[in-house]
Amino acid sequence: MNTEPVIMVQIAEHKWTMDALYEACQMAHHMNARIALISLIPTLHASWLGTDLPYAHFDALDDELEIYEAMLDDFDVPYTSLLFQYMSLSEALAQAAEHVQADVVFARIPASGIPFWQHFQEWSLHRRFAQENRQWIQDAGDDSIPAVTERVLSEVAHHASV
Repeated sequence: MNTEPVIMVQIAEHKWTMDALYEACQMAHHMNARIALISLIPTLHASWLGTDLPYAHFDALDDELEIYEAMLDDFDVPYTSLLFQYMSLSEALAQAAEHVQADVVFARIPASGIPFWQHFQEWSLHRRFAQENRQWIQDAGDDSIPAVTERVLSEVAHHASV
């Protein structure tokens, strides 16, 4: 059984991603964790899922990915980079976290023109992560990060002893 904790980091807006990745790297060192760097690619049509069509407009993603991977290399943190296509961002975040078996998730739902919709998506995702025993960190620099690290370390130690 693999007991190595996994920290998932969503690639979002550049500054937020850099801050989140920095926090995740520090957390990974304390937890002996690996990082799953997740690029989420929106798909306009369900029939495009699983094809190369959604990638046509994301050439800049390669440059961004190189920057983030260089940071991970500088921190000497084991990582994997994955691409996911999606129709629903909140569902994609939940499925990606499940796919990589994340213990901690650095992700954000972008602001919406309909504030209620954004709050609903955040509430729904928070509820799902809580049911799956995943810690969701929306804001890099969050004061709860040391507490999250401690909680995940104790859970990993508990599962290793069982």
